Amino acid sequence: ITAQKYSIMVGSGGAGSSNTNSKGTNGSNSIFDSMTAFGGGGGGSEATATGANGGSGGGAAGIGANSNGGSGNVGQGNRGGNQVWGGGGNGGSGGGGASANGEDLIANHTKGGYGGDGIANSISGVSITYAGGGGGATDASTAGAGGAGGGGIGSKFGSTPGAGTANTGGGGGGGDNVPGATGGSGIVIISYVTADWSGYTINGGTITTSGIYTIHTFYSSGTFSVETGFPIGSVKALVVGGGAGGGANGGGGGGAGGYQYNASYNVSAQTYSITVGTKGMGTNDATQGNNGNSSIFSSITAYGGGGGASGAVPNGSNGASGGGAHRNNTGGSATQGNSGGVGLSSGDSNGGGGGGSASVGSNSTGTDTGGNGGAGTSNSISGSSVIYAAGGGGGGNSTAGSGGSGIGGAGGTYNTNGSSASPANTGSGGGGSGAYGSGKVGGNGSDGIVIISYVTANFGTCSLTGTGNTITTNGANSIATFIVSGTFTVVSATSAPTVTTQAVSSIALSTATGNGTVTADGGATITERGVCWNTSTSPTTANNKAISSGTTGAYTAAMTGLSAGTLYYVRAYAINSVGTSYGNEVTFTTLNIPTVTSPTVTSVTSNSAVLGANVTSDGGAAITARGTCWGTSANPTTNCVAEGGTTTGVFTHTRAGLPSGTLIYYRGYATNSEGTGYSADGTFTTLSPAIVDWNNSNVQEITLSANRSFTFTNGKSGGLYIIIIKQDAIGGRTITWPSNVGFASGTAPVLTSSANAVDVVKFVYDGSNYIDIGTTLNVHH
Repeated sequence: ITAQKYSIMVGSGGAGSSNTNSKGTNGSNSIFDSMTAFGGGGGGSEATATGANGGSGGGAAGIGANSNGGSGNVGQGNRGGNQVWGGGGNGGSGGGGASANGEDLIANHTKGGYGGDGIANSISGVSITYAGGGGGATDASTAGAGGAGGGGIGSKFGSTPGAGTANTGGGGGGGDNVPGATGGSGIVIISYVTADWSGYTINGGTITTSGIYTIHTFYSSGTFSVETGFPIGSVKALVVGGGAGGGANGGGGGGAGGYQYNASYNVSAQTYSITVGTKGMGTNDATQGNNGNSSIFSSITAYGGGGGASGAVPNGSNGASGGGAHRNNTGGSATQGNSGGVGLSSGDSNGGGGGGSASVGSNSTGTDTGGNGGAGTSNSISGSSVIYAAGGGGGGNSTAGSGGSGIGGAGGTYNTNGSSASPANTGSGGGGSGAYGSGKVGGNGSDGIVIISYVTANFGTCSLTGTGNTITTNGANSIATFIVSGTFTVVSATSAPTVTTQAVSSIALSTATGNGTVTADGGATITERGVCWNTSTSPTTANNKAISSGTTGAYTAAMTGLSAGTLYYVRAYAINSVGTSYGNEVTFTTLNIPTVTSPTVTSVTSNSAVLGANVTSDGGAAITARGTCWGTSANPTTNCVAEGGTTTGVFTHTRAGLPSGTLIYYRGYATNSEGTGYSADGTFTTLSPAIVDWNNSNVQEITLSANRSFTFTNGKSGGLYIIIIKQDAIGGRTITWPSNVGFASGTAPVLTSSANAVDVVKFVYDGSNYIDIGTTLNVHH
C-alpha cells in the first residue's frame, strides 16, 4: 500500500428468496484496493432450481428432477451441491463454502444438504472461520446444517431457516415452504506490523492491536486512510558512498562510492536520519581492500565502493564502482558507477584502477604499470565545483596508476604502499600498493558525504546534528553538509498564522462570545490568539481584544465591557514570531433593554384612569412583559402592573385604585432578558369627590361629565334628601357613592347610561347613614 485513501466496500448479505419463482439473491462484493471478494450465489428455488454462481455457488433445489448447484469463483470458493433425483421427499442441496463444495443429494431426499465449510483465519488476532455455505431445506426429518464459517441451517417442515452470521460471509439456510434466510454480511480486515508504519497516520474501521500488529476491521463500508508527512518543498541532494580501500602487492585500486544526485527531491517537515558511509581501509596481501559503506538520505542510497584486489585474492570486489583487479584477473562490477580495471601484466604484478563514478578504472599496461583510477563527477551543490567519487590507482612495479581525477589514491610502485584518497569526504577509492611489496598495504578510501541544498526562504530554520556537520549559506541557498552520520530536521517555512472568524454567539447587553479558528500556525509557535472588535470596520488588537489560550484549532473568547444596542465589527486574530494575522470580519449588535415612548392617559376619574404607552423596540430580545407604573413622585417604579402583551407597539389598560384628587406620575415599561426599559413620565390629576352639602337644599342636581365620586355633608337626622343625577350628552358616566350610603337591595342601582338620561334617588338620614328609600331610573331621556 501507499500513502493514500482507500475506499473499502463491505458486501451485504443477499436476501433469501420469498417465493418459489426466484433464486435467493446473491451477496454483494467486498473490495479493498485491487482485491475483490465476490458475493456468494443465491440458492435455487422450485421454479429456478439451479443455484446461482458466485464467490461460492448456491445449492440446487430439490424439485423432483436433476439440477445443479451454482459455480464458485475460481480461487475464491466452491460450487453449490447438485441434485440427482431418486424419488421420495424434497431436500435442497447445500451452498458452497470457501474450502468445500455444498453437499450433493443423490437419490436421497430425506434430508437437506450440508453447506460447504469455510476457511479459518487468524488475521484478527484469534482464529475465526469465514465463508461457510448455507444448509439446504427439507420436508423430511433432517435439515441441512450450515457449513463452518457462519453458514445458516436449512429449514425443515416449514421451520424458520438460520441466517448467515453477520460479517462472516456465511450463506443463509434454505426455506421449506417459508422464505430462505439472508446471508451474512462480508468483512474486510487489514493487519500490519505497527512499528513498520510508525511514521504514518492510519485510520479507518475498528482499530485494535494484537501483539506487534495493528488491525483495522471494517464491518461496513468506509475509508482506510494512510497518511505521511506532506511534502513542503524540494531540495537538491547529493549522496556519495564511502570509497573502498586499495589492495596490496600489485593491488587493484579501490572503487569509488556511489554518486547519487537529485536536483529536486521532495521533503516533508520531519527529522531525517542521515548516514554517511565510512571509507574502506586498505589491506595487506592476504585479502582485498575493504569495501566502503553506504551513505543514505531518506530514500536515496549511495552504495560503498568495491575493494581493490590483492595478490592472495586477485579479483576486485563488486560495489557502487568495482575495485581494480590484480595481475591478469577481473575487476569488480558496478551497481551505481563503473567497473574496476583488469590487471594485464605479463611480467610483474600490476593492478587495475578502481572504477569511478564517471568512467571505468583503466587496465594495467605493459609489464610494470598500474591502471589509473576511474574519473569522478563534478558537482557545485556546495557552492563551488568539487569532484566526487573517483577510483583509486592500481599498484605497479616501476609506474603506479594515478588516482582518478586527482582525488583517488595513487597506486604504489615497487615495495611501496598505496596512497589514500584525498581530500576527505569525496567517496574516492584508495590506491593499490606496488609490486613485490611484502608487508605493504593499499591506501584507504575517503569517507562519503551527504549535501542538501535548499532555498532558504522556502523553509523554516532547519537544523542538523553530528560533529563537524554544518549549515552554510550561498546566496539564496542554505547548504547542509554531512561529513559524519547525523540527523537533518526540516522545518516548514514560517509565515504569519492562518485564521478564520466565525459568527459571534451568546450575545447579551454588554457581553458576547467571539469565535475563531487557527487553521495553520505558519510553521512557528502561536504565542497569542483571540478576537478583537471595534465600532468601526477592520478592528485590530490595538482597539479591543479578548485572548484565548491554545495554539491551532477552534477557540472562543469572552468579549466584555460592550455597550448596549451597539453594532460591533469583529475579527479573530493569531500571533506568531512572523506577525499577526486577522480573519474575516463579522458583525453583531449587542442586545438592549426595550425602548418605550409616548405615555398616554384617558378616562380619568377620582380613582382610576386608562394608561398606556408605545413599545417601539424590543432591544433585540423577546419582550416578556409590558405595562404601566404610577406613583405620586417622578419616575415611579412602584404600582407596576403588566398589561398582558409581549410584543412591540401601542397598548393601553385600565388602572384602578388611584387616590382621588391627586397628581399622579405614570410611565410605560417593557421587560426583556436584558432588563426593563421605561418611557418618559406623564402626569394627570384624579378627580376630587363631588361634595353634596344638604344645608344648601334637600334636593340637589348633578350633571355627570365624567365618572365621579360623592361626599354627603350636613345631613339632619330624620331628614329626607333627593339627588337628581343627569348624564351629559355623551352618557355612560358612573358614580361612586359615599361609604355611609346604604341601599335596600344591598347594592347600588345601576344608573341609566344613555346620553342626557336622568335618574332620581331618595334617602333618609338616620344621623349616621343615608338610607335609600326609593330610586327612579330614567325619569327623563
